[in-house]
Amino acid sequence: MRTFTIALVLLVTGCSTHLPGTVTVTSRPAVINPDDLTARVRYPEIVMGYHVARYVDPNNPLLLHEAHTLYRVEGLAAWNLHSASGDFVLPGSLAAPTNAAFAPPPINDAVIAQLNQQHAITRTLFQQAESLNGSLHDFATALTDNRNLVEQNQALRGELGKLNTRLDALEAESKQHQFDSSATNNNNTTNY
Repeated sequence: MRTFTIALVLLVTGCSTHLPGTVTVTSRPAVINPDDLTARVRYPEIVMGYHVARYVDPNNPLLLHEAHTLYRVEGLAAWNLHSASGDFVLPGSLAAPTNAAFAPPPINDAVIAQLNQQHAITRTLFQQAESLNGSLHDFATALTDNRNLVEQNQALRGELGKLNTRLDALEAESKQHQFDSSATNNNNTTNY
């Protein structure tokens, strides 16, 4: 019973005392602004933090990893190739730069002579290509005719083989018939 009263007294005193809550305000860490020149010349690397909860090591089930933050480099530092306006100043004596893709080529006598030579070579090339196409067409026609002749020769050889076989059979039959008739004649002459 004595423990019950002590517990009751502690409970009542604990509830009766009111401690004021304290709020602590801390300033954010100072952000270091990169030098203006560095920011214009190079992009910084991108680092991301990921919260990882507790987990059991997949390679060793006897190890428990406590929750922590994992930092990963998402993008490496790179050069900034974009120039700010006004960074590049041409001397007054030079003309503004032009894109070579849209500028006409410089023309002088050497360039014109080279262009004329290229045109002549191109014309010759097209004429030779047309001649070659005509020759290929003639060759294809001759090849088709040759195939037809080969098929006709094979058919004629087959017919000739059949005729030779039939002729051999007829000769054999003719010899047999002559042999039979001479044997019959010999038998008839001996019986008289």
